[in-house]
Amino acid sequence: MAEQLGGDTLSAEALGMRLRVLRQKRQMTLDALAAQTDLDKSYISRVERGKKSPSLATLMRLSSALGVSVSELFGGSVGSEDIQVVRAGERVTVTPTGSGAPYLEALGIKSDKLSTFVLHPQEESQAVGHGSVHTGEECVYVLKGEVEVSFEGRSERLSAQDCVHFPGIVPHKIRRVGSAEAVVLVIVVNGDQ
Repeated sequence: MAEQLGGDTLSAEALGMRLRVLRQKRQMTLDALAAQTDLDKSYISRVERGKKSPSLATLMRLSSALGVSVSELFGGSVGSEDIQVVRAGERVTVTPTGSGAPYLEALGIKSDKLSTFVLHPQEESQAVGHGSVHTGEECVYVLKGEVEVSFEGRSERLSAQDCVHFPGIVPHKIRRVGSAEAVVLVIVVNGDQ
């Protein structure tokens, strides 16, 4: 079911996704939201999955418990703190000793759940992200050149526009293949802390 809002149409799936994001941003469990709204946990779960369309009264209860307006549930307003822009000159870089070229650039996004880096791998294998083992998940996307991502007993050779995704608990290292510059985007979704 889709709701009509000022000429725009919002699907139940989009509304549910927005509700889930707002709840998770507040580090609130389904149980906690159910308790605050006096709604059934399974009902809220179905709303978040786009399987149920809540009434206006239910939306008001949900928005009140989340500390947002009903219009924010519909994506009508976004707080300025929700959007981060980090300019290239604002990045923190790590440069290897004796080299003027950056090795690692932290993109500077402030998030408890997500870490993002631009990595310029060398020919020697190097740990990626928060070290060679960490909680959560990791995705390595090659922007330029060729790299090899090594796991215990396995390695993957990747070229520009290739990516690999894996659990962070799997030991892993990355190295540049050949003499041409390689640049990769590393995205780490942090595990429970």
